[in-house]
Amino acid sequence: MATSPINASNVGTAPSTDVYNRVQQTLSSQNTGVSKLNATLARDQTRLSGLGQLHSALATFQAKAASLAGGGKASTTAPDATQTGKNVRAFVAAYNELNQKMLALQGGDLKGDVALGQVSRQMAQLLRTGGDGVSAGALAKAGVTLDGSGNLQVDDKKLSAALAADAGAVTKLFTNGGKGMADQLAAKAGAFTADNSVIRREASSLNKEITTINSKRAVLSKALTAQASALASLYSQQAQTGGGGLPGGTSGATGTAFDFLA
Repeated sequence: MATSPINASNVGTAPSTDVYNRVQQTLSSQNTGVSKLNATLARDQTRLSGLGQLHSALATFQAKAASLAGGGKASTTAPDATQTGKNVRAFVAAYNELNQKMLALQGGDLKGDVALGQVSRQMAQLLRTGGDGVSAGALAKAGVTLDGSGNLQVDDKKLSAALAADAGAVTKLFTNGGKGMADQLAAKAGAFTADNSVIRREASSLNKEITTINSKRAVLSKALTAQASALASLYSQQAQTGGGGLPGGTSGATGTAFDFLA
């Protein structure tokens, strides 16, 4: 039960040990409340930071994948096997960079996070199924596969053989007027960084919660300070009139409002 603020009108100039104990209980409860709010605030701020890192990693991958895919436009020039091989490896490196960031966030700032889980699952699913433009297993035939941690691996012998057999077909696996893997994954990353994405919605919700927590902290801190100041003032009065000060013989006359909590 909450204790009413202590003041001279309801206690007098010589507060008893019982009054002191009641105020201590109130202050302890308020301190616990502030500590819980601080813990929640720290957790939300950590998640918000993690979402920012995820958004940045997706935006970086999107730009790299879109660049390798030629902005989603079908090429009118004959594919060069050497350049296509370089593009495939650059795409794999860009995706693995994103995946490594997601793995780090899964084990840290965004452990168990809903938005990160959706991003990770949908990106990996697209690579496994090929989406609407790439048949399942086509990437593996070109030497590109997913390993157990979600990274892409390149079998150089298979990729070289595929390029030698049909460089154009390999090119279309990754960029084909919006239907290649680089095209589709770039679009998927873009969807996850859009204003109405799950990442943005979660970040907005966290920002609102942080604002609410800060308001609650301000109210509790104000109440805590008021209670502490009132108690210190009463015992200061007692000490000045020879009443002996705080329980345990400590005078509040020259201390701060929080000295008695030490």
